[in-house]
Amino acid sequence: MSTAHSSGDMPRPPQNPERKENESLFSLALNARCEYALMRLRIVADEIGSNAFDRHHAAAYEFAARAGYLYAAEPIPNLLRDSDELEDAWNDGVKKREAERCAAGEQLHRPDIEKLIAEKDWYALGLPFPEQILWSLKRGDRVRIRWHFLLPDIDSVIYDNQYGQSAYFGSLDELPVGELEALLADIARGQSWRRLQYGSGE
Repeated sequence: MSTAHSSGDMPRPPQNPERKENESLFSLALNARCEYALMRLRIVADEIGSNAFDRHHAAAYEFAARAGYLYAAEPIPNLLRDSDELEDAWNDGVKKREAERCAAGEQLHRPDIEKLIAEKDWYALGLPFPEQILWSLKRGDRVRIRWHFLLPDIDSVIYDNQYGQSAYFGSLDELPVGELEALLADIARGQSWRRLQYGSGE
């Protein structure tokens, strides 16, 4: 499995930790799954609340949350997908990383923001990658980007924001990455989506 995006030429937010050699996405997900299986065995043995149960439960959460934190821009691994507890732990890690990215993005000055937009360095801006947004939409998931929302609706995508402004965003099957990049640029600038700004659907 491929690792997350490389650091590139731009410095990363200080909250982004260095990954250890054994912290690939697959290894973290596998460790979480193994600890979860061991925890389930303690349940079968009627040992809920035992030291062994608590240890495996905590380790499963820690591995899954760490995976979400380090690989927030990646899809959730299949190893974590069919367990509510592991999915919740993954999502907790993703939320923590996204909160740190947002905080780092808010500290950037306007020239820095424009430079990062031109370089399409969404990571440094505290924003998700367009490809990840598209992948989530095609899975049928609602995507939240700060206070902006994209909602899949059969074969189309609807845009919404905190002000209750809704509009047709595009066709789900033919949604270009460039359209998502334009939305991300508006969000990075702290603006509403440009189609709403100019009252045009084109």
